[in-house]
Amino acid sequence: MGACKTCGEKAGLGKDQCSTCKDRADAATRRAAEEAAEAQRLKEQQEAVEAARQLEERTLDFIEQTLLHIRRALAEGLRPSLLTVETLTTTYALNGAMQGAPPDLTKLAVYAANGWEVVATIPQTEGTGLTNRLGNGGTVWAAGIGGMVTGTYLLLRLRVTSSYLDSHEDYVRSAIRTYYVDGVSSGLLGAAFAAPVLEQGRNGMSTLANVGLGIAGGMLLADSIGTMMGDSGDGGYDGGDSGGGDFGGFEF
Repeated sequence: MGACKTCGEKAGLGKDQCSTCKDRADAATRRAAEEAAEAQRLKEQQEAVEAARQLEERTLDFIEQTLLHIRRALAEGLRPSLLTVETLTTTYALNGAMQGAPPDLTKLAVYAANGWEVVATIPQTEGTGLTNRLGNGGTVWAAGIGGMVTGTYLLLRLRVTSSYLDSHEDYVRSAIRTYYVDGVSSGLLGAAFAAPVLEQGRNGMSTLANVGLGIAGGMLLADSIGTMMGDSGDGGYDGGDSGGGDFGGFEF
């Protein structure tokens, strides 16, 4: 019978430690693992806190830089704006069944109360694929239908005047904060103001606002097209045979 390598007492057949020493060693191993795990947890916690602090620092820097550019635009006689996009739900019928949800104006009412206005809309649509059933039980694609309006995207604009900024700076700061995307926003802001000084476009909006319009993905263009084609009166769209039509003097 072998002796315990730790205390020298009898260890038992085929063993190199007695049960007492083995229990102590196992307990020490568990404590060491728990302490290592706790140290790792604290390290990760500290790293997360530091990362959050640095992110907040970058976010605040972005807000300050954006406010600086807005004030510069105002000093140059421009009309800077903030932009955002919201969705508006609607009900619609599909195969005779009503779906969707009635418009909820709760969030829009808050925007309106703070001076935002809707400047463009684009429909949110849904298409449905159609199939034909074969004699062998299979199906093949037949056609598709689309253009069913299931909601609307709204492009909202807030004109930031000098008086509005003076009286609502905290609100403007909170709105700008929602624009920040770490690692992206600073580059966009730099590109917006690195080129020639802020220019006042035909719509009277600052470069900052036009960058926002670009990000919004052509919604103003969609709204203009929708206005042009909105009805079949003079200059509107008159559907023709074989998929053609008269678009206000342009033949297709």
